Amino acid sequence: MRRGAVGEMVAWAYDNDGNEVEGGTNERVTSVRLKTLETSTTLGVVGGEAKVAAIRAALKGRLLQALITNERTARALLNG
Repeated sequence: MRRGAVGEMVAWAYDNDGNEVEGGTNERVTSVRLKTLETSTTLGVVGGEAKVAAIRAALKGRLLQALITNERTARALLNG
């Protein structure tokens, strides 16, 4: 992704540390801000080895408090 984004939640692009990326499509997003997710219970339902970097960044940035995924993705997260 451009501008250093590794993932997207509620339309906000975020970087490896789970911080909102400046510019790009984030300038037009009208949904709840990512930092709001840090203080609420947020459940992620995501799977696939291609999404491991995005999941890891969301967990690092405390954007998710719970995760539902498949075994292959869980193993990739734990081994990487």
